[in-house]
Amino acid sequence: MTQTLSGAVAANIRAELARQRVSQAQVAERLGLSQAAVSRRLTGQTPFELDEVAAVADLLAVAPSHLLAVAA
Repeated sequence: MTQTLSGAVAANIRAELARQRVSQAQVAERLGLSQAAVSRRLTGQTPFELDEVAAVADLLAVAPSHLLAVAA
């Protein structure tokens, strides 16, 4: 099964949010989006924009490249 880049980014963000116990509500507040909009991004229905990835990386204190990594 081939995973898309946007799907990999969503999966990486979901995993890091779970590891750090950061809620969708916290992400929504940081991004200025509704919790429903964040949920759509985390489930892969709507891709994250690069600026959003950078903001989430800042919230989680990780490098944006950590969230953009794709397993080969």
